[in-house]
Amino acid sequence: MYMIQMLNLISATLLDNYNRKLEDGSNPLDLDIDDKFRITLQKVKPLQIMFPSQVYACTVASLTAQPLDTDLPSFKCMTHNATCEALVGYLSHNNTTLGRIQSLFQVNDLSALLGVNLLPPTTPENYTIAEGQTVKIPFPCRCTNGIGLSDRIPIYTVTKNDTPNSITTNVFSGLVAAGVSDSELVTLQQIQNLQIGTKLWVPLPCSCDQVEGQKVVHYAHVVLPGDSLDAIAAEFETTTETLVSINNITPTT
Repeated sequence: MYMIQMLNLISATLLDNYNRKLEDGSNPLDLDIDDKFRITLQKVKPLQIMFPSQVYACTVASLTAQPLDTDLPSFKCMTHNATCEALVGYLSHNNTTLGRIQSLFQVNDLSALLGVNLLPPTTPENYTIAEGQTVKIPFPCRCTNGIGLSDRIPIYTVTKNDTPNSITTNVFSGLVAAGVSDSELVTLQQIQNLQIGTKLWVPLPCSCDQVEGQKVVHYAHVVLPGDSLDAIAAEFETTTETLVSINNITPTT
């Protein structure tokens, strides 16, 4: 079941205004974005949105989980071994804090999380994230064998009563479903049984590919079954024809 209810977009106007407000040097990020963005809808969810290239001041934890070495249905990433920064939209299933989300996705630099969500740089870790609110998560992406997956993060530590399905659906808001099945989450990492304390790499979908010769930042967000191409096109001020053409898909009626 796909749990995402809405898709929030960082507009170029908002980013420009944000940068102007922080020109006094307090801006934690060096964001360089023009007034255009592109959208593609993958044949597998989640939705992928691509912005002109941006630079996020984000560092991540080192990881030790087992490598993923099989072909998975994820975002295409055709430049072998390319790395880049990507984004996913995480939907909170309960009231939580920004700090807890930062910890879940191992975003070491809180300022990176604040910047992509257009929050003031003084926002504290205990800032409340309401149930149903979408938070944009910056993370490193790597291209391998034609697909893009998060580069060895996040690492999730299994707790009591966890199952592969509860981890992918509840903890990570369905973002994992496009990249790996519940069974593969365990078997691909050479783990026989989930036990308390087991560490799992949870691959997130992403891409580093250029679009029409331009560097872009890929943003993945799970969408609800039943969402139409027309509605998605209207939401992001593009056309259904553009979505169909770019993705080589047949719209449903």
